[in-house]
Amino acid sequence: MNERSTYQPPYTITAAIVNLVAEISEAVGRLTVLSDQARALRLRRINRIRTIHGSLAIEGNTLSESQITAIIDTVTASTPEVEQEVTPEVRLLSALAGEMTRQQLKETLGLKDDEHFRKAYLLPALDAGLIEMTIPDKPRSSKQKYRLTDKGRQLVARSVG
Repeated sequence: MNERSTYQPPYTITAAIVNLVAEISEAVGRLTVLSDQARALRLRRINRIRTIHGSLAIEGNTLSESQITAIIDTVTASTPEVEQEVTPEVRLLSALAGEMTRQQLKETLGLKDDEHFRKAYLLPALDAGLIEMTIPDKPRSSKQKYRLTDKGRQLVARSVG
């Protein structure tokens, strides 16, 4: 008999431990998504600066990339709403009034494609915990509606105020 088969760890794996591991994994996943989004925004900003620099160079303007960056930073500081990107989830939250069906939400947003609405708007907002189903036990119910969670209400309050 080898040593591995006789070893007993000094703890017992319980349901509580498994749940904590699951919560930690979920939090790590969210952090990964947020860092990926932040990296994408930085790259988009760099590309925007380089595009502006290239356009100005074609027109004979001699501003450097650092000068263009300073101008963009000044404009962004004076008008922060310009830099803020409205994600599909934010649009969905702003359209959600009380409890609404999937069809009502889609129409309020002016969308026609069911699959696009589900993948780009509904599922990300549900996954992020910004909205919840009124009948979570029956996700396909014809009476299913959606409403803001506390987290969703806080996000709406921050974006408005």
